[in-house]
Amino acid sequence: MNRLSRPVETPNSTTEWDDPVPANSDWNWDIPVCAPHEVEGQIRSALLARPDMHFTSLVVRRTDDGVCLQGVMQVADEVPDIAAIIRRVSGVETVHNQLLIQVVDAQIV
Repeated sequence: MNRLSRPVETPNSTTEWDDPVPANSDWNWDIPVCAPHEVEGQIRSALLARPDMHFTSLVVRRTDDGVCLQGVMQVADEVPDIAAIIRRVSGVETVHNQLLIQVVDAQIV
């Protein structure tokens, strides 16, 4: 045992320094852990796959409380409810929609 992996005494247990999550911790194991940028990728793919929307640019960023969308979306008719689409895809609760909407001729979209 080296100097960095010596046990740490706490009132209820002994924990190694290099133990990422001690067994007696309050860590909630039911929280889904996603790979970095997995949620952003799922959202981006879902939006780009929709035939009723066209993006000239799209950036999806994760924030502390949800996701933020930035870019330019072209639509021919009415603007779809982006937040509802994202919530169905990813389970994200908060959507900061900073998309610029450009209404174009239906033949362009």
